[in-house]
Amino acid sequence: MNHDPIRANDPGSGRHLVIAARKFRYIEQDPAHELRTVWIAHDVVCPACLADTNLTLTFHEAVDPSVQVTCPTGHTWGEMAIDVGHFTAYTRLVSWCDPDPDTRWITDAGFGEEPPPPIDYAGDLKAGYTYAAKFASRRAKTRTRAAIRRPVKKAKKRAINVTCAPLAAALRTAWTWQAGGIPQDPPPPAPKQPAKEQGPKVPSYAKYRKAYGIPAPQRGPRCLVCNDSRRIPGTAISCTECSPTAAGAPNPAGQDATPPGGGVVNRGGVVGDVVNNGASAHASRLTDQIGRATAGRGHSSVANTGRIGNVQNNPN
Repeated sequence: MNHDPIRANDPGSGRHLVIAARKFRYIEQDPAHELRTVWIAHDVVCPACLADTNLTLTFHEAVDPSVQVTCPTGHTWGEMAIDVGHFTAYTRLVSWCDPDPDTRWITDAGFGEEPPPPIDYAGDLKAGYTYAAKFASRRAKTRTRAAIRRPVKKAKKRAINVTCAPLAAALRTAWTWQAGGIPQDPPPPAPKQPAKEQGPKVPSYAKYRKAYGIPAPQRGPRCLVCNDSRRIPGTAISCTECSPTAAGAPNPAGQDATPPGGGVVNRGGVVGDVVNNGASAHASRLTDQIGRATAGRGHSSVANTGRIGNVQNNPN
């Protein structure tokens, strides 16, 4: 049966294939030893061209009576000297990930492909050193040639440019005339614009005020409702538009801020009753105007006569 390169080695389905790059050996028992078993290894050789490397060995359990061998030149023959049991055990040993350990004696006896030769470390080091030396020598020669040729190439290119400059100008002029245009010199670069002159420096308003004796503007009150008095003018009502310490300096720690002329300062949640006594006619008119203007601002309603009302303020 000829080797089919499409089908791979599959001992489980009866398809056995070995491609040996080195010599392939089979074993036979030595008849000179009777008390113990001794195996003799023989190389498989092509009978036509005597090739013993790059052999392809195939065996199909359902078709082939013996192992079929094919040499690199295409000669195929049935090798009757190779034991079929040894060959199938060898293919299972080299193909399966968990082969039968009892079949390892086949490789110990010498059956199968010849093991690779030992690594020649000395030869590899020598070959590597030779390659590196040749590479360095070639690079040095290349640098030397480049150092010699580079100035020569530059001088040659410069001489060619100088020699061919008139011819290039004549050809450029002829091409321009042929295209219907008149050769013109390139426009000169535009002159740089001079820097803009800076105008006179204008002094600040503070210097003008100081020179003309103008007094500095004074800062007005923070609260336009009570003029920082924290009381509505003409009444004993505390101003709700400014903070308790808006008009004066901050009080020392641990002291309550009391508005000038008395009054009540709300510094937190207050729940209680407020009793307002009667006032004069002028105070009553001011109270009515303030009540209409400040309606819904969080404080109780105020009347010109005595009234008892409830005040509930949530802490801010």
